[in-house]
Amino acid sequence: GQWHSAAGAEERIAVPGSVLLDGTLALPGHALQLGIAGSLTVTGGHGRAAGLILSNATASIAGDCTLRGGTLRLQGGLFSVGGDFRMAAYGQSPINASQLRIWSLATNGVDQPWGAQVTVGGTWTMESNTVVYVHAHASNGAAPHFTAGSFVCARGATLDAYQKGYGATYGIGCPSSAYAGASHGGRGGATSSSYAQYIKPPYGSMEMPVAPGSGSAANNLTNPGGGAIIVQADRAMTFNGRAIAQGNAENRKWYAASAAGSVY
Repeated sequence: GQWHSAAGAEERIAVPGSVLLDGTLALPGHALQLGIAGSLTVTGGHGRAAGLILSNATASIAGDCTLRGGTLRLQGGLFSVGGDFRMAAYGQSPINASQLRIWSLATNGVDQPWGAQVTVGGTWTMESNTVVYVHAHASNGAAPHFTAGSFVCARGATLDAYQKGYGATYGIGCPSSAYAGASHGGRGGATSSSYAQYIKPPYGSMEMPVAPGSGSAANNLTNPGGGAIIVQADRAMTFNGRAIAQGNAENRKWYAASAAGSVY
């Protein structure tokens, strides 16, 4: 089934045991504190929508968290797992694989450097066909941050920040002409030499690339920059999947491209 809370004042939900979620639980309260003393399991598949939706909440799972075909949607906030975090499929079908969709909220970049956070004390495992969609804030550029004791991304799993960075017309490297390309780790190009004057200088760090890519100056939905994929593993990392942080490289009516993002 489905259960929705009303947005508004601060809410606290404390569960002394474990939670098995076989439907949709939407908690949009912007000051929500969710505590689960045991484990959390979200199951889905076979056409059944199942997932947990949190908006700028602080969620703490003391035990393990398992997504079996379910979806976890986070808009800002902190999602903390004390044990292991396993993303898997429900059964053998790849269409029933689990997803994490995370959107960063705007920050001031100082005492709040990350727009959303996921922390895992144990091992975070992404099994084949599972996907993490990583959205930076479109105008502010704040990015999500992932931390785990160990991180395992299996073959066929994907960290996807494709066109999920700065939006069109936003970003440090966004040019002042739609006929000049956006900059990031390097200078953008231009459709002709006469537009080179509108190209912005590169930005970001080669040693610690955590910035999203800038959007194109062409004001349409097809020209956002690539997002920022930031994963910190305190003990070990095994990565056999894909990490995608492309911007839009297609030339549409002579408009130049947006910039790719970061993988760190």
